[in-house]
Amino acid sequence: ERFLYINAREVATKNPLVTLYLGASDCLEMEVSNLASLADGTWGPCNPSVSNWSLVTGDGRKTVYARFKTQADPQNPTDVVSANIVLDTQAQLTAFTHDGGGRVIGAGGILRFQLTGEPNGFAKAAIATYDSDITLYDDGTRGDALKGDGVYQRDYTITRVDDIVNANVTGYLTDALGNNASLSAAAKVTITVPPLVTNVQIVADLLNQSATVSWRTDEPSTGVV
Repeated sequence: ERFLYINAREVATKNPLVTLYLGASDCLEMEVSNLASLADGTWGPCNPSVSNWSLVTGDGRKTVYARFKTQADPQNPTDVVSANIVLDTQAQLTAFTHDGGGRVIGAGGILRFQLTGEPNGFAKAAIATYDSDITLYDDGTRGDALKGDGVYQRDYTITRVDDIVNANVTGYLTDALGNNASLSAAAKVTITVPPLVTNVQIVADLLNQSATVSWRTDEPSTGVV
């Protein structure tokens, strides 16, 4: 019996250094390689695991090969066994847009985001210093059109009272393996929220036919009556 598997049988990894688990019944020696021919392999003592084995450079499907010499037949190597794993070191983020360019968005306004990348990740948007943690969705809810298609969307409602002009907007994607990517939208965003007016008071002076009006706002402002 012979076996070889990579990283406890993981399907994919973001680390090009992996751990191999391998062996054969009555193993005397083993040879391991990234080549199917094992042309660059070296015979050595049997070891149930090999740490920090380096996969072939570049993202994609990788295969590792091994063969063994056993006590039953020490002169003739066994047939080759192999194991596969996908090396994925980059999150795939292809586009990020919003519909806020060329307009001023006020309180209650909707800003729609769309980030296109790989599915099964986590996506968010950041509007400069206004809001740096706007979760985008790929679950068919909250403005997302289709679940699990790798297109993360959201209809974001402006609620905060901060004003911001020509702000940069950036999309971020973390894929299922923890790789990160970011992309800035071409259009900028301007958000203007009117001040909140409270404590309005009117003091009438009938003798002089005048009135004094006062109020409070939640931010510096000007007022005309």
